Amino acid sequence: MPETNARAATEDVVERPGEAWVAQTPLSAGAIGLTGAVMQNITHIAPAIAGFFFMGAGGELAAGVLNVPVGEAPPLLFNLIQSAEAWIPHNHILVAFGVLLVGMVTGVDGSGFAGLPLTGSLSGALGPTVGLDVTTLCAVGQMGAVWTGGGTLIAWSSLIAVAGFARVSVLDTVRALLVPVLTGLFVSTICAVLFWS
Repeated sequence: MPETNARAATEDVVERPGEAWVAQTPLSAGAIGLTGAVMQNITHIAPAIAGFFFMGAGGELAAGVLNVPVGEAPPLLFNLIQSAEAWIPHNHILVAFGVLLVGMVTGVDGSGFAGLPLTGSLSGALGPTVGLDVTTLCAVGQMGAVWTGGGTLIAWSSLIAVAGFARVSVLDTVRALLVPVLTGLFVSTICAVLFWS
């Protein structure tokens, strides 16, 4: 008897051919706003993009994803960068700021460390192409990821604990840190390219 009731209840909500089934929800148009929509897109799309970059470096991760032996895993990201080499500006400053920006975007998750493999593999692919030291480029990307998400520019990072301990507003702290941190990232990226490239 309970199985019959469950089947009848299921049949009431299953869409049938020729019928339009509309879900009832308390959400209305524009309920999450632009900021919510952007963050939702980042959380849904960024893992796929990161998976592409992680898989693109070859090695163990790519071998596991592609189900091939480690020695046979293709370095897809490196191959892509090499095929697009003609379109990549051979300007150390532009490439360094591009990797910095990628690092900063990966820091939006609030941890600051999730973007390190991504910026490292991207630096490993771009560095030789433009003639820039790979370790310098990695450091620039890591600075962007850690300084953005590691507790200075993102309000939902470890900055919450620091602001709570100091009894100051988290958003006021982010506003106060924005210009100094961005200036520091800008200056340190320029110095990295000029002194260590």
